[in-house]
Amino acid sequence: MASKTTVNTSKPTNQSTETPKPTNETIDTTFKTPISARPISAAVKRTAKTAFPQDSPFVIPPSPLMKRLGCGTHVTIYRYKRQKTSGVAASPWAIKKANKGRARKPIMDRLAEEAKILRSLNHPNIVVFKKFTKTPKGDVCLSMEAFGKGLDDIIYKHQEKEEIFSAIQITQVSFSISNALNYLHNTKKLLHGDMKSGNILVKGKFELIKLCDFGVSIFMKDDLSAPRNTKAMYVGSEPWHSMEIKNGDVITDKADIFSFGLVLWEMLALDVPHVCHMHNSKEDLDGSFLSTTNDSFTIPDAYFDAIGTRPAMPDFQYSTEYDPVIGK
Repeated sequence: MASKTTVNTSKPTNQSTETPKPTNETIDTTFKTPISARPISAAVKRTAKTAFPQDSPFVIPPSPLMKRLGCGTHVTIYRYKRQKTSGVAASPWAIKKANKGRARKPIMDRLAEEAKILRSLNHPNIVVFKKFTKTPKGDVCLSMEAFGKGLDDIIYKHQEKEEIFSAIQITQVSFSISNALNYLHNTKKLLHGDMKSGNILVKGKFELIKLCDFGVSIFMKDDLSAPRNTKAMYVGSEPWHSMEIKNGDVITDKADIFSFGLVLWEMLALDVPHVCHMHNSKEDLDGSFLSTTNDSFTIPDAYFDAIGTRPAMPDFQYSTEYDPVIGK
């Protein structure tokens, strides 16, 4: 700035603080991972036999009911188009599933913790928990409402078209996510821990905005001065880190606030914070260039020096309607 008998699709009470217990259901045969959203051809079916791990509950011939939305750190997100029940169209779900790899067990534990957190939240600007399911093979799937598009993708498209966001759109994001953070910090005593455009979802023409991804959230002391758990570690995404995080100082709610300020900067600058110091600033809008294994790729010191600071405003003459956004 990153798996069936029939699933019970009854809607859980979103206000419950009870830890969600994985069901022992299998993922039903409608949970089918597609190669693409295109019509299923013979070639696609042949590809499906080798494209996915064979011990995954999602490995069934592709279906338009399941569409891969994207990947996070060690997880993959799918959009599940649920079938009609009693003639009534069912709302789609987003399914988060741990990827294969050495880090799988910790990630599955983290998904369970995220499910516990998400189920306890009830706010119009936070995605809604739906279900937490465990398969006979030990996989876990966190199901949430499928909602809108990622703000990072929207920013990227605006960047490609060289089209700035309106002041109203930026204000709508600011108002909505500020409300969500106020609820998290002051009601739930919870630090989101990874504020960035990729964790903000936008519906339609910015009529509704929601915060998502609580996989690295941290419970805070009542006064928000430090984590409850003294061993808690801040993860986040480096381009959005505050100076306190960069320096290894005490974690407070200000870490979220600083990162959110950079999200608003993203909407003004149409870029990821500090990537102007990289050689290829346009290639990795989510900051994933930082995990490159290419030994020939050297990250300039200027990039690291800039982390935790407020980037300069873009060289653009904004009209007076942007004054409240810019702070004039």
